[in-house]
Amino acid sequence: MSAFNPKFTITNRMTAAITHIERARGFLEAATLSDDWVRNMGNKALIKEAHHTTHIEGSVNKITLCICCFGKAPESDSFRFARGR
Repeated sequence: MSAFNPKFTITNRMTAAITHIERARGFLEAATLSDDWVRNMGNKALIKEAHHTTHIEGSVNKITLCICCFGKAPESDSFRFARGR
């Protein structure tokens, strides 16, 4: 069996990039996130997923777009009617 002879050289730039990635990974692993923050980000992700899924299907859902961008639905009469208010 012959020894492994790679056809590349690990450069200083590659080593620096890997070190940078490892530092960022260590920082993220050490970070503690509050339950409220995690819950809020999960809710935002669900809203964005709903908006972009309907957008891919050809619909433009302005309610989810407004919630995505501004954190609340628009208060126009047509949206109040659609929401049953």
